[in-house]
Amino acid sequence: MRFLVIFLLMSSLSLGQNKVTSEKPILNRNIISGNIGSFIIAHNAGITYDRILPNFLLKKYKKLQSVFSLSLNGHYTEYYFYGKTLERVIIPYASYGVIYTPNNQKNENKNHLEMNFGLGLAYNTGSSDGSNYDETSGIKPVFRFGYRYQAPQKGFVFKVGMGAPELFHLGFGISF
Repeated sequence: MRFLVIFLLMSSLSLGQNKVTSEKPILNRNIISGNIGSFIIAHNAGITYDRILPNFLLKKYKKLQSVFSLSLNGHYTEYYFYGKTLERVIIPYASYGVIYTPNNQKNENKNHLEMNFGLGLAYNTGSSDGSNYDETSGIKPVFRFGYRYQAPQKGFVFKVGMGAPELFHLGFGISF
């Protein structure tokens, strides 16, 4: 009889043990994406590498993640004001930002808001009133904010937002 009671007690304890975790799913740390952007007379195309950093800077903010970006963008603009002006700009830049993940009923957060700020070096080439020019216009501020679709441990990334130099942009990429 004592054996039966101990057996029933132990089996109910072992059946009631479940692993419960409060950790949110982890996003893939590396993202390579291509983006295109446009705004009336200016058009842009570029490639971006994002690295999601460990959360040592934002440890107490559970909904935020740090991200570092390296980007190379080509920018094409046509002005039709006082004579035709064509401008082509190449802007490599580095930026730092945060990814905000709102609460979700399920524990799989696919939707994120992102905001980045940084500095880039602009190189201009073009023609204005029949004369050509090539110049480095110096260090420029860059920024980007928008929506990011990235499911935890999945390979597809979709971005949409606005900023400089990307303008209103749309991007697709892979994460690993």
